Amino acid sequence: MSANLTQARRKLNSIHSLLKQNKVLAATQAFYEGVLTFLKEPLMNNEKKELAELIEKNLYYLNQNPKLREVYPLLVEYKPGEEKQLLEKFKEILELLQEGITEVAQEQLAALERKKKEELSKAKNYLKEKKVKEAEGVYDELIKQFQEDTQLKIEISDQLLEAEAYDSSLKYLKMAYREDPTSIHVFNRLGIALRKLKRFEEAKKAYHHALKLNPQDEYLYFNLARVYLDEKDLAKAKEIVEKALQINPNFDAAAKMLKFINKKIK
Repeated sequence: MSANLTQARRKLNSIHSLLKQNKVLAATQAFYEGVLTFLKEPLMNNEKKELAELIEKNLYYLNQNPKLREVYPLLVEYKPGEEKQLLEKFKEILELLQEGITEVAQEQLAALERKKKEELSKAKNYLKEKKVKEAEGVYDELIKQFQEDTQLKIEISDQLLEAEAYDSSLKYLKMAYREDPTSIHVFNRLGIALRKLKRFEEAKKAYHHALKLNPQDEYLYFNLARVYLDEKDLAKAKEIVEKALQINPNFDAAAKMLKFINKKIK
């Protein structure tokens, strides 16, 4: 799966969380952009099926949202193959939502987003200096201000993962999981943090749970294979990475891993 499709999938999988935070415009925008990106890319049959499932699931969430129904009272319907018509409707809905946001509200939202970015940048600088405690202090204050922002917690955990502060990353990922236990992205990040901490059994559980939610995600299989590889279980790592390649034969990183495993087995 291309980077664009991965990003589109992430946008669509963020909708439920955004709606829970009352971010109706952001959720609608994520739906529109996610579907649009899928339509711009050449899709295999399994990806077409996944797109239809993602649309149906997230369209249900959007149709059930009271604030969105206030703006657009009609129930939006969808059938596989009618993605272009669906986009036309959501383009209209986006325009209606954007008209409803006053300039004052837009300025307030922009100010909050600037504040968030500034504080995240400040924390990142602490991490560059190996000052993890100081960074956590900044993060904790941010979370007090944006308590229901699950995406913020994921972004914080990503910064900590990048800084190799795995225990701290795990703490914020668990917060995100409590708020959105159906997020594949959260489970993937949990698996990475747990693998880095050598908590292999827990890492495997995280990936297996994510794969129940989306059994066609080659990246989840690839990351699960890395857990088995770190455990020196070459046979199992080979079995799992081959599943990633069955889904996406052009997955270069998985092909390289398989080549490495085959050399080790010989």
